[in-house]
Amino acid sequence: MNNTTCSHISYAALSSSSASNGVSAFVCLVSIILLFALKFHKIPLYRLALYQVLAAFAYAFVIVTEIGLIEDPTACKAAGFLDLFLLWVKLLMSGFLTFHLFCFAVFHKNFKRLEIPYIVTSVLVPAGVAVVPLITNTYGVAGSRCWIKEVNDNCEMIIAGLIESLVLCYGPVFIILVAECAAMVVMVAVLSYRVCKRWKSQPISGEDQQKKALKHILPFVAYPIIFCICSFPPLINRLYNSTHNTPSQFLQVVTSVSISISSFAAGIVLIVHITVSRINRRSMTSKLKVILEEEGAVTANDKTLPLLRSTTYYSQPAES
Repeated sequence: MNNTTCSHISYAALSSSSASNGVSAFVCLVSIILLFALKFHKIPLYRLALYQVLAAFAYAFVIVTEIGLIEDPTACKAAGFLDLFLLWVKLLMSGFLTFHLFCFAVFHKNFKRLEIPYIVTSVLVPAGVAVVPLITNTYGVAGSRCWIKEVNDNCEMIIAGLIESLVLCYGPVFIILVAECAAMVVMVAVLSYRVCKRWKSQPISGEDQQKKALKHILPFVAYPIIFCICSFPPLINRLYNSTHNTPSQFLQVVTSVSISISSFAAGIVLIVHITVSRINRRSMTSKLKVILEEEGAVTANDKTLPLLRSTTYYSQPAES
């Protein structure tokens, strides 16, 4: 392979990317297994978080395999296709989760029926996007990744690759990031305002209901926040490359690590979220059991007690 500064493989960035993404893939896999083991996949909001972590796992796994594929042109093209495809899956799943939370929190609308359209859209749209560089033959070695090439082995700009990287990746990522950040700011502000206002005017039951609403919604906001924060280093790297002739080795490493952190953090947040929810459910169920036993409503061995767990959660609004 040509070893010019325009086409050489950044092995430092590739090694750090493979190692960090290997850890991230493992963490995501553990969180997925835990979610199914504790049967949280039956809850619609947790399923939306699950889809994002599944995409993060697959994305991290593909990046790990690139270290053994990057010097094979055909294999590198396949890895580049999967890279862009899964990036779009993550992007759309993050956007759908933000939209779902926004409607749920701000307008009190439950669009659970849109789950299947979410999934179908998150497969068909990324596939359509990722096939474009295959048609134009612009997939190949791009620094530390198998991705869209912007320069060839002779240091000549590939116009098609430059346009595709901007139109198929960085442009949509920036637009969706801005939209997600705006939605999250509005969502948190509206929730905080409603909770503060109603705590002052409602009885204890209303106050408790609003507390449960806030506790139910806010943990899920962490998933799009993580995606937004970890998407900025690649955008900065893209901006740097567009204004400098030589790519920055430091920014390539930072970009590689930030991509893996996105998957790692999503897995960790899901694990913590599930664990805390599990502990809270057991704690609230135990307290309810004690109260009902004192009132003589149930006995200590009453088999219907597990059904009371549904009362320990904030109930979602009716489907819109």
